[in-house]
Amino acid sequence: MSCRWPVCPMKKKIQEQMEDMIELDQERIELMEEVKESLDGDARQEMDELISEVEGFKRVVEKALKEYEEENSLEPVDRLLEWTGETSERRREIMESVDKLMEENWERPRGDPTPP
Repeated sequence: MSCRWPVCPMKKKIQEQMEDMIELDQERIELMEEVKESLDGDARQEMDELISEVEGFKRVVEKALKEYEEENSLEPVDRLLEWTGETSERRREIMESVDKLMEENWERPRGDPTPP
């Protein structure tokens, strides 16, 4: 895909969408870091693992964006779309786990070893 104009509207739109995905993952990471601060023990470790997964998702999108900008080709976008479809269920599971950890944390005082 090449454009003869100084700025290709389609390329710009695709870049913006990929940048939005990166920003959304960054916001998720920041939220998860905030939640982690109020967790103890196993819950804190679980949140660390979930954060690592989201950071990995973010890196994949960043890599695809860089390749897209350098190659001026839709191939990185196609791979990203396929990968996003393959990981959408896991992304949903991660956010459900974050919600569960938040709910459990709100149900008992910090440091309370009693399981919910």
